[in-house]
Amino acid sequence: MALFVLGFLIFIVVFTLAAVHGTRLAGRVMGARVNALHQEIETILETERIPEAWLDPHPANDQRQLRRALRRLRKTRAYIERTPSISDVESREYILSELDRIRDQWQVGEWFPPPGPGTDAPPVPTDPTPAGRI
Repeated sequence: MALFVLGFLIFIVVFTLAAVHGTRLAGRVMGARVNALHQEIETILETERIPEAWLDPHPANDQRQLRRALRRLRKTRAYIERTPSISDVESREYILSELDRIRDQWQVGEWFPPPGPGTDAPPVPTDPTPAGRI
């Protein structure tokens, strides 16, 4: 009988430790996924480009890339609609309207727009006069 009680106590301790550490691990994994998604949303809003994480390094074709990106954008939009991390109604509506505008751009083929403000790309010179001439 004593051996049964000891075995049961060991089982309870091991089960409790596994539950505590499993919960911590799940929290870290979910936190990392949510953080990555928020960074992808920020990238989309700032650059209006498809995030690098969404692109296939060896694409079969551009249309497949675009379909995958649009599907992920649709899922991202659904996340924005239901997440409690954006409690301000005006902010949520602004983000959703911007995502809709960017989706429309991507659908007409502008899924790699020219770099604009906020990107790391060098600015495109607009002066047609060659350097050194007045």
